[in-house]
Amino acid sequence: MSTVKNVPASTAGLLRKALADDMKESLRRYHQVDGLKNGSQTDGVQFNPLCKADEKSLKKHMDDVTKYLSQQKNIDFRPSPNFEPHRGEFRTDMAKRSAKYVESSAKLLLEQATNLIMDPSLKALVKTALKSIPKEFYSEPSSSTGKYHPADEINKGGLVLHTCRVVAMAQHLGDFYEISQKERDILTAGLILHDSCKGGEPWEVYAKDHGDVAAAHIAKTRGGNSADGKLVQQVAANHMAQWSQTADGKRTPRPPDNKLDQIVSYADYLAAQDNVYVIPEGYKADYLKDTPVDVENSGPVAEHLKWFTSGNKVTPLADAAVTPKDKSDDIFVQVKQGIREAKKSIQLEMFGLGQKDIAQLLIDRKKEGLDVQVVLDPVNDSYEQEKQECIDMLKEGGVEVLIYPTREKDETNKYDQINHVKMLLLDGDKAIIGGMNWGGHSPVNHDVDVMIEGPIVDKMEALFNKDYAKSGGNNPLPIEKTSAHPEGESLVSLATGSDDPKERQIKAALHRAIRDAKESVHCELFFLTDWSILKALTDAKARGVDVKVLLNPSQIGDTKHNERAYDQLTKAGCDVKWFSPNEETGSKLHAKIGIFDGQEVILGSANWSGTGLTWNREANVDVVDKSVAGYYEKMFKADFKKGVDEPNYIENKHGAT
Repeated sequence: MSTVKNVPASTAGLLRKALADDMKESLRRYHQVDGLKNGSQTDGVQFNPLCKADEKSLKKHMDDVTKYLSQQKNIDFRPSPNFEPHRGEFRTDMAKRSAKYVESSAKLLLEQATNLIMDPSLKALVKTALKSIPKEFYSEPSSSTGKYHPADEINKGGLVLHTCRVVAMAQHLGDFYEISQKERDILTAGLILHDSCKGGEPWEVYAKDHGDVAAAHIAKTRGGNSADGKLVQQVAANHMAQWSQTADGKRTPRPPDNKLDQIVSYADYLAAQDNVYVIPEGYKADYLKDTPVDVENSGPVAEHLKWFTSGNKVTPLADAAVTPKDKSDDIFVQVKQGIREAKKSIQLEMFGLGQKDIAQLLIDRKKEGLDVQVVLDPVNDSYEQEKQECIDMLKEGGVEVLIYPTREKDETNKYDQINHVKMLLLDGDKAIIGGMNWGGHSPVNHDVDVMIEGPIVDKMEALFNKDYAKSGGNNPLPIEKTSAHPEGESLVSLATGSDDPKERQIKAALHRAIRDAKESVHCELFFLTDWSILKALTDAKARGVDVKVLLNPSQIGDTKHNERAYDQLTKAGCDVKWFSPNEETGSKLHAKIGIFDGQEVILGSANWSGTGLTWNREANVDVVDKSVAGYYEKMFKADFKKGVDEPNYIENKHGAT
């Protein structure tokens, strides 16, 4: 994959991974694996004649092909947004910036592609055929509507650029399949001419049978009916494979049954994917280097990636029950160590606070001269005596404690609002954030946090300062720009939630992650009651995604939460189990975490409920990092294995935070 200037290593790696995933997904559709449809009239799995005709072998073969292609230096990836108007804006902008490159390079690129042919007779055949094809071939875009193919091919000369990209893709596939030079020459000749009569002869509108029209043109060219010439005709005629049609639009699928047809079909299909940019030899696609891909600075990258910040080091944390013996990833070990080691400032925004030893640590650090600011959810008099005692301690010790102005239920609000955030900021460049409260009962619960060092912490500071000001604070700490961490390989986005529709980012992030998941969605959840998230999960299962959910058997009063979720998900075929609480300690599954395709994790304070995603003050992080996701994937597998099929409901007392 070509190197893009000023792209962090983590971003370049993500784009390379995205390229492989995009190609793999394209081939899954191509072969109709896992029940996917490719829009042709073929039924069932379409096997590749170059591997064994069973699905296991085919999937392994697709993995090998995509892994090989994604490592090639002249294949780049520029993800366009999935939805309008952003997708159209991206394609228009890309077309505008690439226009002069495409139009001025078209004929030269075609000449260079022709020179790849070693056989003199085949090279002569191609040159002769090119002299007599419709002149529009050299000036038309690759797609008649402009909606498909890479966005730079919308321009004049786009069809030639597409042609040369297909040739370049075929060269890589030829290397992968170890074809002979003769086979390579035939493929190159056929592919140079495969779209040469795309508008028909004479050129009018894009012809549905343009492969056959090109083959007929080759047959009329000197040498076109030789043994090799007929193979060139075959390549041109069959490049549409399953999607072949007659002139009147009748579908006549021709699934590849030989090496040449399979390679040409793959080459044309993959090089035409929207997000894949093959760079033919000698083509200066400087506009790709100018296409913003620094995820920290927005720009036309994948719709969700533009909200991520690069250069962060993310350390997974969890409750002690699932940690190694040294407890280095235990949440409260790191919380206390972080407070002790802070040098300048400590900022805490927290729903549940009931551990007096931590309150005393904050007081001690304040007395040592650190800035210590605390924003808390209002005390609920019926079950939060321990929080009030901690507040009194902190205030007496000189710590600034503010209460977030939540909204009470009334005739327009069905529920009381809470500030449910659990976030600790240390020196403005380190944070511990997640789902773990700091109540007296919290340490026995199963929960997850992350410790983050890097630029995303600046956005967390901005969130804290906003809530600090809303709570009546008058002395916000300045935000000093945090540099990328030297070990920062994680992309991180901060997602918030509140009663303000503009801040319902968590729900949007979850929907996007579930919608985009291709292989797996694994969740551990305290509450799952939001109907739209349930629908998204069942839709994911319907398209072949492995959906597994571990639910807490939550009961408050007479209400048993999560039962609807269990019923709906199991009915849709999802794998769902119940967490088995400890009756002696009253432990519960308090986590709110989703792991997507083993690559991305969304976790934080927000329950996957109506109030959690649309009403309460919440803060989550979305982390794209395979190692972080792998940590939580391992945790999930162990937890899910211990899950049970029948819920053991233990009364969830509000005070047991």
